[in-house]
Amino acid sequence: MVKQMKREKGITLIALTLTIIILLILASVTTYSGISTIKSSKLNRFKQELEIMQSQVNMLYEKYNTEIEAGQEIEIGEVLTNSEEENNAFSGAGESDKTGYRILTKETLEEVGIEGVENEYLVNIAKRQVISLEPFEKDGEEYYTLAQLSERNTIEEGIERGKIEFSLETNLSESGVEVTVSNIKYSKYVGKGSILYQKVGSSTWRTLVTDYKESEYQFTLNEPGEYTVKIVDAAGVEKVAETPIIIETGNYLLDGTRYFDTLVEAVAASNDGSVIKVIKDTEESEFLTIDKDITIDMNGKTITYTSSNIIIDSGKNVVIDGNGMLKCTDDGGSFIVNNGNLEIKNSTISSGRGSGMILGTINNENGSLVIENSHIIETNGNTAIIRWSYYK
Repeated sequence: MVKQMKREKGITLIALTLTIIILLILASVTTYSGISTIKSSKLNRFKQELEIMQSQVNMLYEKYNTEIEAGQEIEIGEVLTNSEEENNAFSGAGESDKTGYRILTKETLEEVGIEGVENEYLVNIAKRQVISLEPFEKDGEEYYTLAQLSERNTIEEGIERGKIEFSLETNLSESGVEVTVSNIKYSKYVGKGSILYQKVGSSTWRTLVTDYKESEYQFTLNEPGEYTVKIVDAAGVEKVAETPIIIETGNYLLDGTRYFDTLVEAVAASNDGSVIKVIKDTEESEFLTIDKDITIDMNGKTITYTSSNIIIDSGKNVVIDGNGMLKCTDDGGSFIVNNGNLEIKNSTISSGRGSGMILGTINNENGSLVIENSHIIETNGNTAIIRWSYYK
């Protein structure tokens, strides 16, 4: 009985060995967890500094936007020294063009009032680029920029880091091109950025929105030319719209997509079912044959023919609408010769060719004519004569 009690109180060699193994496993797990926590803390610190720097550079860009557009270099920070450390940072960040970069040392950071930053940086305010002079090393790779951190990591929510998505739609109007930027998506890792545009041939980007908060923005571009729109997030990652915006000017807008100076050009470029919108009061002198099924939206404007006339081909359907005036100031043959199907709605047709039975403001001898809420008048104000077929 005594011997049995001693065996119960003792520790066997196997039990001791298992205990030691368990303790070693727990110790290794704790050590790994501690190292991982330290690395994660350092990475977060590195990211926070880059985000602070990027935000500050974005604000400096806005502050000195006028000087930047004028091509002036912003002399904030110290000039490059071409040191090995600088060259390594440029190389590591994938930046081959050093033009416009300066060094923000701890002293210059204090001078410009940037707080909460311990490292030193290479910055280009005009390009809104930030490069850490000293990299952060993780898993055998070196990181110099927020963009690099974004490109090499993904997140569970939102889109892949280092990427931006958005939709771009355009709508032509009398005042220019209405642009809508919508469905903006970005990595939650880096935060919101800015919407910018650039006219082709210009060296600078103009900022439309800084720190966008909505998923949709609208603006109007009205200066003729070709434009590019892009979004830059807080990490400096860029997404440029694949399709450029082209702004043209003219007197006529065809199907909401193209401008033309003359009605002859607009009709020639049209297709059956096209709508030609009159953008400006204008004068025409070219002989016009309408050989398409089209609608002319007068848009409250006036087209003045100083000579020639308009012929509508047989079987073609033409609608003139839109509270405007189509007039002719000379006294030649009939102003409109309709051999097709003409509808005049909410418009005025005025001509000096309305007197007598041979000539008329509208010669409808071989076509069909529908007039709704419109006026067909002579230039002297009298009701103009429309020449009808003698058999109608």
